[in-house]
Amino acid sequence: MSAVELASIVTRNSGNIAFVVGNGINHYFGNSAQSWLNLLQLLWDRYSFHTASSVPNGISYPEFFDALELQQKNKPGQSTELQKVTATEISKWTAGEDQNVFISGIKALNAPILTTNLETLMSKTMKLELRIIKPSKFTDYYPWSSYYSDRELTNPNDGFGIWHVNGMVNYPRSLKLGLSDYMGNVHRAREMIMESGGRKQIIRPNWEGNKNWLNIFFNRSLIFIGLGLDEQELFLRWLLIQRQKYFRHHPERKKSGWYISRAGKNGMSEGKKMFLHWAGIELIEIDNYKDAYENLWNVT
Repeated sequence: MSAVELASIVTRNSGNIAFVVGNGINHYFGNSAQSWLNLLQLLWDRYSFHTASSVPNGISYPEFFDALELQQKNKPGQSTELQKVTATEISKWTAGEDQNVFISGIKALNAPILTTNLETLMSKTMKLELRIIKPSKFTDYYPWSSYYSDRELTNPNDGFGIWHVNGMVNYPRSLKLGLSDYMGNVHRAREMIMESGGRKQIIRPNWEGNKNWLNIFFNRSLIFIGLGLDEQELFLRWLLIQRQKYFRHHPERKKSGWYISRAGKNGMSEGKKMFLHWAGIELIEIDNYKDAYENLWNVT
């Protein structure tokens, strides 16, 4: 698909679209060293009692972190300490203003960004402020009502803002690093999405998720970019399944979804294609990521 064709999708859905952005934005704009893999290796080298030159096959990144955390069992408070160290290391990451062409394009659409990134480089380069839509209860473990923007929002769907799905460095205890943390996210979201007993969804205008980024996830068409969305993204995959169940019960509210991937000789696994299909996400293959990160905004 060309940049022009991609721009057509964005333009047709501009009034109700959101972008789900992963660490690919850092890789594309020249910050490939700033990766979750490199950070995990740094933590392992510093705190593990066992040597591991890389994350071996057969274990996900969150599970690899859990394996590190389990080695700290005789050190009270070490889990929080690992989160603080992670926040400190991520805070050292830097980014140039080249990425602003991508973020400014989304801002011009007045569309939200959901990101799995723990760092706040997109907000820093755009000089955005940390704001909050006050929920009934606030906890720094799940600051889901916090966002970065140049404007105050009364509802997450009101316009442009950058929302962090897996926590942010401002709240070190919010950082979701291990599989246990991801399961905590699922439990937290499930309490908002499902009625007591977990048999029926309660997503309606006054539901608890109305004041945080879950509102965007369930009520806008989504474009995924720079995000693996593979087996280790358990939380997002679970949410996509819940999103499809929601649309099944309320077909009149159904929204679209697209996953941008670079076309290549190796292609995408059949299992991932199957998941995207049943999750209601259309696969879009492009020849060069420049079409999505830069060229797209020259033709919209």
